[in-house]
Amino acid sequence: HTLDSRQEIRKDLKEKKQLLASEMSYYRTQIYRIDSDIALFNKLLNGNIPQDMLEVPNIDRESIYDQLK
Repeated sequence: HTLDSRQEIRKDLKEKKQLLASEMSYYRTQIYRIDSDIALFNKLLNGNIPQDMLEVPNIDRESIYDQLK
């Protein structure tokens, strides 16, 4: 290998390492979100969240259902 090709290989590896690090960060964020959803769902199942906290006031359900049809 010439000196240039070694530098090119190092540069390529560095770029791949950075890309991998950002991918891992993305997946960690996704896992955190899923864990958060699971925790919320568990609270719902265990009845630890008062029902009125889940209600959304001033919503016309019928008009929303009509829009979704």
